[in-house]
Amino acid sequence: MDYIKIPYGMDLIIDASLSRDEKYPTSINDPHLIFSWKTTDILNNIFTAYLTASVKNKKILIKAKDYMKYVNKNTDYKFQLELSIKKDRRSAIKLIDVMIKKPIYETQIINKNKTNIEMDKINKENINDSIYIDVDKIEEEDLIIKYNILDNSINQNKFKSIWTIKNFSEDKYLNGRNEIRLRVKKDDLLIGLNKFYLELIDKNSDKYFKEFTYEKSIKPYGGSCIVTPSFGISLETNFTFIIENWISSSFPLIYSLKYSNNENILIDITNGGFFSNTYITNKIPVGYSINLYVTDIEGKYSKIPCTPKVSTNKNLPSMNEYLANTYILSNKILLMDIYETNKINAENDQDNINSKIQILNSLFDIMTDQQFLFEFNNIISQIIKLTKSNINIEKINNILNLLKMIIKKIDILIEDLIKIEKLYLIINNINSKLSEIKGKLIILFFKFI
Repeated sequence: MDYIKIPYGMDLIIDASLSRDEKYPTSINDPHLIFSWKTTDILNNIFTAYLTASVKNKKILIKAKDYMKYVNKNTDYKFQLELSIKKDRRSAIKLIDVMIKKPIYETQIINKNKTNIEMDKINKENINDSIYIDVDKIEEEDLIIKYNILDNSINQNKFKSIWTIKNFSEDKYLNGRNEIRLRVKKDDLLIGLNKFYLELIDKNSDKYFKEFTYEKSIKPYGGSCIVTPSFGISLETNFTFIIENWISSSFPLIYSLKYSNNENILIDITNGGFFSNTYITNKIPVGYSINLYVTDIEGKYSKIPCTPKVSTNKNLPSMNEYLANTYILSNKILLMDIYETNKINAENDQDNINSKIQILNSLFDIMTDQQFLFEFNNIISQIIKLTKSNINIEKINNILNLLKMIIKKIDILIEDLIKIEKLYLIINNINSKLSEIKGKLIILFFKFI
């Protein structure tokens, strides 16, 4: 039987992000999968947060300080995890065997015949073996490396730590060199192998050394994007995007086409991306630059412009009529944004405002949590546009009702602070509208006194 083995005293981290639907030929981070975990026996109560199926539960982190309350370090502890993955009405279960291994040196130091001096010497000889360095967290720009001492009888805080990275100047260590966790910019690391040196010094000036190697792979590069025809009409001409010659150390690559709209929100016209070398669509806005994003399996990406010249479609019906013929949920919200770039009707057209509110309300009735996360940017973009329009108290109330539904979902699903900040923009815009209405009421009041 194959076990995932971790030393006693080390956090347990299992990442199932690259679980995949059968339609994908290789592993990919699928935003529509939801995950739950459970185990048996004495560890059940520290898995409480992972019992509920959620997109957030694709990765589990069990802290050593939690499981050490239940596990005897004198023996190897074996247990089984059950991972449940669901998508739509389908589900799958995977069983994972885990072993928490007892400290190797434990058998060496349990010897009643040894003196305290000899015991102390043995402990010191084994500190190096029990120092563990690992990547604590990878953020968009930063990398955090952390060390642990696996022997819980050794007080980690009694050591002074000194990190050294070859060719690094002092100002590149973002949080200094004397922390348990070291934070550095990923861009400052070399492509390929980077060696981190850790020196620990105790109160007796004894020194212990550990080396850690981190491999930084390069983001995708060298490719091209060509769009044909180079001229066309929005929501009418089928544009073909041809992607070629991208080089990467982390395949597969996923391609997506995006533009940043007037609200500075990135809109994905490819509904999450594609894997093939060509993509055909007529959903291209007027007056915006399209960028091709090439993302590898580790999340590193490159972007290059890939924009045709797009003319206004003067033959579009009203927004309500146009969207009535669209049955795919993700397309409705995307098409609202692209439709407006054609400026068929006045920007503050009340029919368009009513149509948007009606469509957004109906979407919340049928949208799953995963669809909400996927469409978050598009939804928020449309609501921000509504708050900039000529809206009355009734429409403000309609927008506030939409906001309540969003906040209810956010409370369960979203950890991203940037997404929450977008909601503050909506509130600020609504407050401005209410101030305008209040100002008009004050003027009317003074007219009648």
